[in-house]
Amino acid sequence: MRCTTLLPLAIVAMVWGLAAENQVPSAQELQAQLNASIVRRDPSFTIPPGVYNFSSANLIIFEATNLRVVGDGVMLWFQSTTGVNITNCDTLYVRGLSINYTAMGHSNRGVQGITYSLLNSSNVVSEDITIYQAPYFSVTAFNGGGGHVFRRFSLPTGFAPPGRNAYPHQRDAFHVTDLRQGVTLEDSSGGYCGDDFFNSHNTIMLVLKVESATSLLMINPHVVGMWQNGKIKNTVYGSNCVLENLRRGDSVSFYGWPQNVSTAQTPRPLGAVASVASSPIPVGDNATLAAAEALGKQIEATRGTVSFESTDVWRVEFAAAVDTEVAVGTLVNLDSFSTPGTVIRNNTFSTTRYHLGRFKSNGGAIVNNTFLPPGNQLELSPLLQYFEGNLPVVRDVVVSGNTVVLSGGKPGAPVPDPFYCGPVSMPQINCSHDTPFAVNMTVSGNNVTQLGEH
Repeated sequence: MRCTTLLPLAIVAMVWGLAAENQVPSAQELQAQLNASIVRRDPSFTIPPGVYNFSSANLIIFEATNLRVVGDGVMLWFQSTTGVNITNCDTLYVRGLSINYTAMGHSNRGVQGITYSLLNSSNVVSEDITIYQAPYFSVTAFNGGGGHVFRRFSLPTGFAPPGRNAYPHQRDAFHVTDLRQGVTLEDSSGGYCGDDFFNSHNTIMLVLKVESATSLLMINPHVVGMWQNGKIKNTVYGSNCVLENLRRGDSVSFYGWPQNVSTAQTPRPLGAVASVASSPIPVGDNATLAAAEALGKQIEATRGTVSFESTDVWRVEFAAAVDTEVAVGTLVNLDSFSTPGTVIRNNTFSTTRYHLGRFKSNGGAIVNNTFLPPGNQLELSPLLQYFEGNLPVVRDVVVSGNTVVLSGGKPGAPVPDPFYCGPVSMPQINCSHDTPFAVNMTVSGNNVTQLGEH
């Protein structure tokens, strides 16, 4: 496990001076050199050690293939909600970056609110990355082939945003969704997160209209939040359209809503798995958008979901007729983008405002990690209220060899079970047997203790 020492301002100033003396390129020049290297298809690109002030710009790695980016001894400073954006990349290696903020905002806005973001990429290996602060999610991977590795990440706990709260990493530490293959997060450490340590899932779609037996209009829900007197899509769903990534041969499944999303009921399968016939087409005429808005309001009112924007509509065509029970409002699981096989291993996390983690992906493993207080639950379950699957259940996950230290214990009281194979709102649903939310789970060999109250 890598230890990280926080730099006092005097040392930061000294490093700035050394950077100027050694004449490292400016942030703008660095971006131009990196872009040129990608165009030339260089096998490697080394960032000269030093300090780079990107201010309100992002460091962007775009459409890189078979590239090795080495940033040992590199300190990147950002402002407000910018960060490192890796987009449309395949077989990329990134090492050694340290990331901090001169002034940190608080964001619910798209990928620009993420500190280290992978979007629509495949097989990206990131190692030895230090993130001192994050205005929203610290690390994300959305869309694409996935199969990423996050190794030896450090999220130090010593910084706190002035005037806000005690969480330098203001939301999830690691959040991955809508990938063809899950990620591996290993040998990393961090804490003081304003939300979960990790979250792995896929986004659930909605049927807007049955145009024919083989053609449906679908809504890609975008959960929204209120910020500065207006609706702004949040990071996971706002900048992350999944339907546009479907291709011929991809698989989807349809489900009917349970009577109440907050009770122990499983969504009902509707027919067999369907195969996509061609790439979806966006639909944006006024009548369609009006119908989508009306359906969105109806779903919120009758199904108990969070508020969501419903204007991201796509026509999806299938190779054969879908089940006749598929109708307006039907739930759609994009099986080909269900983030399967995510592995969380050999990490140490401490102090979360909410959950140890939320794991909604099939066939994964959470093994040999240490979770330190506070933070009391690991949820293994779909979360329909937020349109987060896999549907109909999460299955085939191994949770083993973890050390969990809970807080808030009373002398003589039994130690609670932190593993919930259902929503944490239903703590009675543990993982000792199959539940309406999780099946074939292996939860064994974990060491759970609890600190007493003082």
